[in-house]
Amino acid sequence: MTWKGWLSVILSTSSLTSLLVLNGPLSAQTLPTGGGFVAGSGGIATTGATMTVTQQGSRGIVNWNGFSIGQGAKVAFENGSGATLNRVGGGNPSAIAGSLTATGSVYLINPAGVVVGPTGTVTTGGSFVASTHDVPSDDFMSAKPLTFKGDSTAKVENLGAISSSGGDVLLIAREVSNKGSLSAPNGTAALAGGHEVLLTEGGDSRRGRVLVRAGTGQVDNQGTGIGPDRLALLCHSPDHFSHLNSYGEIDIALDPIPYNGTTTTCEALWMGVPVLTLPGDRHAARVGASLLTTAGLTGWIAADEEDFVAKAVALAADPDHLATVRQGLRGRLIASDLCDAQRFAERFEAMCLSVVQSRSQQD
Repeated sequence: MTWKGWLSVILSTSSLTSLLVLNGPLSAQTLPTGGGFVAGSGGIATTGATMTVTQQGSRGIVNWNGFSIGQGAKVAFENGSGATLNRVGGGNPSAIAGSLTATGSVYLINPAGVVVGPTGTVTTGGSFVASTHDVPSDDFMSAKPLTFKGDSTAKVENLGAISSSGGDVLLIAREVSNKGSLSAPNGTAALAGGHEVLLTEGGDSRRGRVLVRAGTGQVDNQGTGIGPDRLALLCHSPDHFSHLNSYGEIDIALDPIPYNGTTTTCEALWMGVPVLTLPGDRHAARVGASLLTTAGLTGWIAADEEDFVAKAVALAADPDHLATVRQGLRGRLIASDLCDAQRFAERFEAMCLSVVQSRSQQD
């Protein structure tokens, strides 16, 4: 699984974007058709351009002949804190140009493809999962880990805005594209491209919430990615003491790429903030690795993009371990060569002599 497939993980012959352009905007009267509960229980009611799906119980499965929402139209799932699996047949892709909301989680499965258009919005209290691959009904109804698997080569694409206030936003297919906005401040926002994808209920520190088990697939993420509700921009600190205190608001620092931090890396470590780095091919991109090596913290140096993400996820997934690391980080730093000027100078001198001797022998 690649980094792009993890994060960070529609049609076989033409994109849904092209379909929407050719056919024009969907009518405000366009709503899902032929829907009925086949597992769990509930009702479906339509008033004007609004459809309401009310579910009794924590889990339910609805089969549809078609599932598209026109601009100005709305589909609302009243499913409490539960989850509703929607399977779409009929051979037509699902196009969301209007509004889809849910109090809980919504799973939208359509082997013909799914696209959230530029005017489309999806807002859920739980998770939103869109895929061209199906999952076993029994596993879904039992809230077991879900394996998304299928032969569809269609695409899942987001051009609009998808957000979850209390769950995840996951797009899963052999080909996935995001050119809009994904936001899951209390969960995971991920694009997973593959033939077989495992979705766990809680994730774990070793592999996370989503795991591509077969086929690398294709992922194109050109969207805004992180919503404004997940960004905190700090203003200029009036003094150095206040500046250092601001590190208390940071759990994990990601070394900028390709121009690594230097003073900021040392400050972060001193204030108990783990710093993860991905070395590049030049000095400016290897400063972080040099500092972490000298500090004896080589475990935070990533081998590649996938490893970089995995290390960040592992730290974030274990708050107790992270707290222990933070408490002991300054002591480790003080005991390392990075804070021992004499020992650092001796090692640097030895290295310089070694270089000179090596060049002399070559000459």
